[in-house]
Amino acid sequence: MPPRARLAWEIRTGDDPSFATGTDILHLDEGGRISSVAVSLDRATEGFTAPGQP
Repeated sequence: MPPRARLAWEIRTGDDPSFATGTDILHLDEGGRISSVAVSLDRATEGFTAPGQP
């Protein structure tokens, strides 16, 4: 299995509370360069709905 790295992130807007949090999984090639990224939205702000969702 190729090496991977996990990055947790948070979006904040100015002095407002956290808007969203997520986790990115980076897949690395043999040279240690990023070959692909999988992005996950772990928590969105209240009232947010993804496109196509009711």
